[in-house]
Amino acid sequence: GLLDGFAPEHEEEPTYTDAQGRLEYVNPAFEELSGYSSADILGVPLTAFLRSEPEDLATLEDMNRTLRCGEVWRGRLVGIRKSGRCWHQGATVSPVVGPGGSISHFVAVKRDITDRIEAELALARSEQSLAATFNSVGDALIVTDESGVIVRMNPLAAEYTGWESEEACGQPLENVVRMLSRVTREVLTKGLIEDALDESITAIQNRDTVLVARDGVERLVITSSAPILMESQEMTGVVLVFHDMTAEYAV
Repeated sequence: GLLDGFAPEHEEEPTYTDAQGRLEYVNPAFEELSGYSSADILGVPLTAFLRSEPEDLATLEDMNRTLRCGEVWRGRLVGIRKSGRCWHQGATVSPVVGPGGSISHFVAVKRDITDRIEAELALARSEQSLAATFNSVGDALIVTDESGVIVRMNPLAAEYTGWESEEACGQPLENVVRMLSRVTREVLTKGLIEDALDESITAIQNRDTVLVARDGVERLVITSSAPILMESQEMTGVVLVFHDMTAEYAV
């Protein structure tokens, strides 16, 4: 029969539907995760237990198009538990061709990936919050990795250097930031990274520092640099802060 030889892993939830998508079989793992008993759902279209937001409908359209072409579909679906809560499924759906050559059934093997998806969403929200904070700071901020390559900069840093964030990221700091001594005009950029790598506390530079933008515009700035440390004290990068003092010097 259709189930012969099929032994899914315990954490997988196989479902079988007829050619019209009506459920014909679910295993106990599916019942436990969904909250529905087989008596509740057999004979009901599988889509009745899936979320129907616009992005979900686009996914279902893609799945149906792939399956009707006789091909296996792999992707993510969002189910609705009996409690009304969503659960995320990593799904592989295969068409089963009957003796007459037409599709007679569909076999879906699903894995509950809710924890992973929720962790990804939480990380994305955290990143958005960090980006909002980073971009709203009143000083120019640049973050590099441990080798001095820029990985992030805020809008003020882009304004002060004349480099857009997208083109600056991936560049060595000295390609983007040109720091000079106001008195001697000595280039100080490399020293910013070295100070942060050598010290475990913020290294404050003097006020006689000039930040030269890409177009040659100069700003008098106070600069500071500090290492970015993990809980293990492993260094993963450097954060650089440039505070514009041009107006104060002009007074």
